[in-house]
Amino acid sequence: AAGAHHLLGRVAAAQGSPERALAAYGDALAEVERAQRTLALDLSSGYLGDKLAPYHDAIDTSLRLGRVHEAFSFLERAKSRVLADYLANNLQVRLRARSARDPALLAALERVRAEHNWLSQRRYGDSLGQQLAGPSCATADAELRAAITLREREMGRILEQLALARTEGLILDGGAAVDALPRPSGLDDETALLEYYLHGPAGYLFIWRDNRLTVVALGIGEEGLYSLLRRWQLNLDATVRARGNVALLRRLGENARSLLAALYDALVRPADERLAGCSRLVIIPYGALHGVPFQALWDGVGHLIERVEVVTSPSCRVHELCQMRARRVGRSALALAHSQGGQLPGTLGEARLVASLLPTALYLEAEATRASLTAHAADHDLLHLATHGMARGDNPALACLQFADGQLYTEDVCNLDLDGTLVVLSACETGKATIIGGDEPMGLSRGFLYAGAATLVQSLWFAEDTATTQIMADFYRGLQRGLDKGAALRTAQLAQLHDGQPHPFFWAPFQLLGDAGPFKLGGV
Repeated sequence: AAGAHHLLGRVAAAQGSPERALAAYGDALAEVERAQRTLALDLSSGYLGDKLAPYHDAIDTSLRLGRVHEAFSFLERAKSRVLADYLANNLQVRLRARSARDPALLAALERVRAEHNWLSQRRYGDSLGQQLAGPSCATADAELRAAITLREREMGRILEQLALARTEGLILDGGAAVDALPRPSGLDDETALLEYYLHGPAGYLFIWRDNRLTVVALGIGEEGLYSLLRRWQLNLDATVRARGNVALLRRLGENARSLLAALYDALVRPADERLAGCSRLVIIPYGALHGVPFQALWDGVGHLIERVEVVTSPSCRVHELCQMRARRVGRSALALAHSQGGQLPGTLGEARLVASLLPTALYLEAEATRASLTAHAADHDLLHLATHGMARGDNPALACLQFADGQLYTEDVCNLDLDGTLVVLSACETGKATIIGGDEPMGLSRGFLYAGAATLVQSLWFAEDTATTQIMADFYRGLQRGLDKGAALRTAQLAQLHDGQPHPFFWAPFQLLGDAGPFKLGGV
């Protein structure tokens, strides 16, 4: 039925009847969303992957007709829909998650995990990424890689079964209808919300400011963005290798600024006039834009963060749901730190700093386990996890944090009870996600949102140990002084930027997702 309505819309558009086309596209979307709501939640995440054409046509037609609010509404219906519906029904989902745990599947998962962890240690040892070397090791290395891959496939299969059991038959509210135009709440006079949309060669930026919505065309589309981001990733990779080489870091910093200036010109400069007087931007990315460090974009004079505080979210609706969650007041913390055999010594200092600022359940090294996190996460307002993190673009379900007793995966995180917690993920790539379906980000951060977190501090790339330690210290001291969460992270990053680390690789990996409001350490 959805395909038939979409085809009727295409015919109407070809006949020069955009109004009739838009009505048909709306009927197609209603059919798609009706079918999506009947799926188990974790299956519905990828459902929109090949069904986005009517959304694109509805947005494009609305824009051509000058119906900016309607175009924005269609965009919100397509973006992170499953995540938003999940969060809106968070309590129901979490209760279901705890009651649908299959003991046999859990036992099988633990067995495969233990085997995977043992094999990984054999291949990598205590080194983060050091591989076996030399001709004599080639055969052993190939055998280990094959064995690890086999366990990962088995883990993926079990995790999928657990996810399906968690949400099988659970039908959620499908969200707003087209005529229920979304209007962001909680935007004060100094805050603007920027929501992006890319489709082929075209790009648009929706701007909410002073309770008024406008849209501007961008001078970049998907391919142009991918080209810039590929070059940006090459710069980051080269910077990792160049640490300690001052001259090379300087040249890489100059190249980084030129790339960040190109991104600013494409993504933010078209909105400069509307942003005058802003002190905070809420960024809603789209597609590959989820990987853009907006806080580091260069306007020709300075980085964006030097002008404004930058907050991000997968969608406008998700941002509002995070703000609606019960705000914790910072009375106590749970801090887990694992240095990976001494390679990340700063992680231990971070956890001890948290413990010096407020009552903290502190677990270091061998005591920093998944079991400790699961047992105590619900009892604290702040969760600080400092360890090695790894994104998995090939299999986002296996994105993980490494603890003493193995990897913490998204499935583990989904079953925590966080309920408004501030979660600080002081690890590499914790905010790096794979985008599927209707702009659904899949990765670790999704699990923490599922579990009830109101705010995430997460990283987009490799978090350098020394710089990260200082950023975290300044972030927590900012909270202690009474700064809001977003302002505290901005202050910490600016301190690192102005303290001799001009390359964004060092100071800009972290972003704040969700509620950026107050969180007074030791508060009541």
